[in-house]
Amino acid sequence: MSGLRFLHVVDASMPYNGWRQIETNFFQEIPRVLKSFKYSIFLSLLAILMMIILACGSFIPYGWGITSFIAILPLSTICVSHFLLPIVLNSGLMQFTF
Repeated sequence: MSGLRFLHVVDASMPYNGWRQIETNFFQEIPRVLKSFKYSIFLSLLAILMMIILACGSFIPYGWGITSFIAILPLSTICVSHFLLPIVLNSGLMQFTF
């Protein structure tokens, strides 16, 4: 996209792309994040819980258990990043106002 903007001389400076900074604080922004990303956070926590149960549960059938670190690392990385990215990349929470 940036190559096309360069070729067609499209101005992409901040006042023209619709980005607005909203005055907010930590306690106002956390409920907004939880409300807008509730399904993503729920599914990532569910996947983390299922991974822990399948790795540690003694009642799991023999072929279903997760015993290898090679199988745990990709799923845990994806689940943790899907859980943390809406919180970490939120511009309202990066202002550090309480």
